Amino acid sequence: MLPARFQVHSLSLDPDLSDEAAGRALVSAVIQNLARTGGAPSVALAVHLARVDLFPLAQIGVARAELDGFLGALSRAEVDGEASVRAVGLMGSFRWEQRGRAPAEVAMVFLEWGDCRWWHWRALLTADRRGVVEGSALFTSAVEGDPKPPQLGTWWSRGRRQGLSLRLDRQPRLVTEVAGVH
Repeated sequence: MLPARFQVHSLSLDPDLSDEAAGRALVSAVIQNLARTGGAPSVALAVHLARVDLFPLAQIGVARAELDGFLGALSRAEVDGEASVRAVGLMGSFRWEQRGRAPAEVAMVFLEWGDCRWWHWRALLTADRRGVVEGSALFTSAVEGDPKPPQLGTWWSRGRRQGLSLRLDRQPRLVTEVAGVH
């Protein structure tokens, strides 16, 4: 992948959370975003010790990066010269397609760790996209012995197998003060 610039947003994360609790915190963020804005942007994510970096999927496509390759490289990313990625994944709203079923709009969080563990939550979106359909939430995980959802994960393995890597340099936001504007 050629050099590209991404507008990366970050969420704070309690460094003492377990992996599953971190996943549940991200589910809460998705649900809150749905209620507040009527949508949840689809993002790739990199989980660090105390933050989660969010990469809008639209920007990844503009950079002509193939998503699975980007996530494989992200799993081995250096951020400001330090390898600090604990997990990679996807979150937001997506079109979920399963063989033999009509496509559905879902909210989703999928996380994968370097030891091949994964954790997945998804739920059907309400018609107004401001919430999830009650009783539709599904939690699955490798730890529970559940089958991995098709087309998700194996990004760490791909990153190792193909020698993918990514260097991310965080740049502070440039703030220009204009008289009368706060």
